[in-house]
Amino acid sequence: MLPGVLVMVGETVTVAIAAYSVGANQGYIYIRAEYPVAINRLQIAIRQAQRLGVN
Repeated sequence: MLPGVLVMVGETVTVAIAAYSVGANQGYIYIRAEYPVAINRLQIAIRQAQRLGVN
């Protein structure tokens, strides 16, 4: 297994703070196919962020 962080639903703010504190400039998001609503919401959030110029 690769070193990293296992994030459960609802822990995204904690991970964002941790990533910022260590100077991370990229990350990975994994959503199991069994959660189509979560996949859809993430896709919407990514499009919104792109429109706002968030890189």
